[in-house]
Amino acid sequence: MSTRLTRLAPRALTLATALALTPAAIGQYMLTGAAADRTAFVGLLNNFSAGGTWAQVGGNNSLAFTANGNPLNNFATRLTTFNATAGMTVDLGRSQPGVGIGAFLGNGTQRLDLDDITFFSANPAAAPPLPIQQSFVLHELAELQNAVANGAGFDAAHLGGITEENAEMAARNARGQRGAPPDQFIAGNAAMGIRPRIRVAWTDTQGPVAGFLTVTIGNDNVVGAQFVRNGWFDLSIPFDPNTNEDIPFENVFFEPIPAPGTIALLGLGSLALARRRRP
Repeated sequence: MSTRLTRLAPRALTLATALALTPAAIGQYMLTGAAADRTAFVGLLNNFSAGGTWAQVGGNNSLAFTANGNPLNNFATRLTTFNATAGMTVDLGRSQPGVGIGAFLGNGTQRLDLDDITFFSANPAAAPPLPIQQSFVLHELAELQNAVANGAGFDAAHLGGITEENAEMAARNARGQRGAPPDQFIAGNAAMGIRPRIRVAWTDTQGPVAGFLTVTIGNDNVVGAQFVRNGWFDLSIPFDPNTNEDIPFENVFFEPIPAPGTIALLGLGSLALARRRRP
């Protein structure tokens, strides 16, 4: 028995060495931005993925995925599929002017703000029923791939991104699901201390309870008409590509919509209170 094991050991070693030297699958997402930001982004992808490792390779910093033989999770499965499409550029930065999470530029380039992404938690259990970093990243990269591969305009590309975002939330047993656009921008009032805010349709699936995901913006200057498109806008387009203003996120919370029965009860309660107050 010991002799047989001795004979098999070199073969096992050879196989392990061959697997280790398997070349990475060179992808089509090209990363631009500061080296530190590109490194941080690849680190996020590796934190979110199972079944392999992401790296930036070549002179154009293409994303490459090397499988390790373990099962891929939803994030890695979808991203490796998207990564087969040519002509995609992901421009990375922090405090990107005119960008809230990501900007759909429509020319094969998606701009991502790492500060906005990491403002959210990567742990579904830590922030239910809020979105998570993984779902935002997959949304943005799916949106870009859909536009480049299928020639999708913004609306179709964005809806595809929402589909991927919700699938990632479900795969990680997160409670939230995002509704269809449009998304609402509500201007602030600096004199009254009211911050500008964004509201998107959102459902807490543990219930379920419909409502809104509301994000307040820590920049009182985000009040101009250029930030509003017919009263609505989407998180994934630049508010104003010419602005020098950052759009930092300050707070995020879930706003449930009261059920009709609750509203009726509130009304009855008010009526009863009014009757009690009559002389």
